[in-house]
Amino acid sequence: MMCSSSRWRALARQELGRFADGRITNGLIDRVLETAAIGARLSFEFEGRELAIGFDFGKASAEFRYRIGGGEWRTEKRERPDWVSADGWYRLSYYGDDWKPGKHRFEAEVIHGNRPDCSGSNFRLAKVGIIR
Repeated sequence: MMCSSSRWRALARQELGRFADGRITNGLIDRVLETAAIGARLSFEFEGRELAIGFDFGKASAEFRYRIGGGEWRTEKRERPDWVSADGWYRLSYYGDDWKPGKHRFEAEVIHGNRPDCSGSNFRLAKVGIIR
């Protein structure tokens, strides 16, 4: 996994740039890779045909843009219903309905949602599932 700077200590004693290893005790998520830094980036390579990525999500959550295999950047725009709080909603996103099985590279950059229902820049990555 690659990130955009080397300022923080994090997960598995690796340097993960602006991301830190955090703990959450909501019963569904015990650890997250997190940042509140707009512009923080991460990337990883995997072998499969689809990704399932889980987030600790809420009104204070950032959005992100992503791309696969060096392709076009796409912006994630997740809905925030009135009932959702600042965080604590375990939310899954799926990528790759049309990918062929094989090696892929996933890149993401944290951005602010810039909408009234997006009140923060917390990016909390909880799980990455690779579907083969």
